[in-house]
Amino acid sequence: MVLTQKNNLTNQETESTIAILEKAIFYHLEWLKHLHESLICNTPFNDDVYREDAHRHCKLGQWYYTHAPDSLRSFKKFEQLEQLHTRMHDVARLLAQKSSRGEAITPVDYATFYHDQQKLIRLMGELRDQLIESSYSFDPLTGAINRNAFYLIAEKEHSLAERTGESYVVAMIDLDHFKQINDRYGHLTGDRILKETADLVQKRLRSSDVFCRFGGEEFIAFLPGTCLEDAANLFNAHLQSLANTSITIDDSGDSIQVTASAGLAKHIRGQTLNQIIEQADIQLYEAKGQGRNRLCYTGSSA
Repeated sequence: MVLTQKNNLTNQETESTIAILEKAIFYHLEWLKHLHESLICNTPFNDDVYREDAHRHCKLGQWYYTHAPDSLRSFKKFEQLEQLHTRMHDVARLLAQKSSRGEAITPVDYATFYHDQQKLIRLMGELRDQLIESSYSFDPLTGAINRNAFYLIAEKEHSLAERTGESYVVAMIDLDHFKQINDRYGHLTGDRILKETADLVQKRLRSSDVFCRFGGEEFIAFLPGTCLEDAANLFNAHLQSLANTSITIDDSGDSIQVTASAGLAKHIRGQTLNQIIEQADIQLYEAKGQGRNRLCYTGSSA
């Protein structure tokens, strides 16, 4: 399940971009105030308002074309920002030229400009809010949603299942001997393993499934509308695929193979979400106790 667009920016890039967008809204309002003073009071316009590339020379444009992180360009709202910002400057130039020539500005001309600049302010705010939301919703290393976002979504799904009686399954997944891997190969290798494990699992999940880095080397998945048998088949395949995957540990090309254990629990009407998560966790530790690299769930093990 998609909470919002995934944020591939670093924490520093995200914080910097949020701050810049907040300043950009302020600077835009100041620019707008000066433009209106020139239109209404017949005071001189800033010279750059007449430039055909004025959208590249204002503070927002300088940041957009020169300093904005490349990873920000994957955001649809970022692309829309360029189109709207350019058009707004084009219309502002038209208004300034007409005013300078003593020509009347038509209601249509002004309405176009007014609506564009209102949209621009709203779009900058939406992009800022999207970055804030994504920074609090996604794990920056693996791209999986974080614990807070998981509970936000899973509680809603749980309430729906309680009302309708629809089944769901919770899966807990934990990498085997992860502390030893970190101690031997270093945390950068550990991070690479976490990311590749998350990528592998998410590729097999449906868009309706919820996948989360629950903490450390532990992940959790919420599978709505799924029976225990189907979930067991899916996660047995996950574990087998991971065990058969060689993960590169450094620039030399050396690689290692890792395994994981998993536990499943099925929704039973009347139980809380936390109770079902606790049952999945119990099954996970059962799998660990049986030798790791396996899946356990109530009434069966594999």
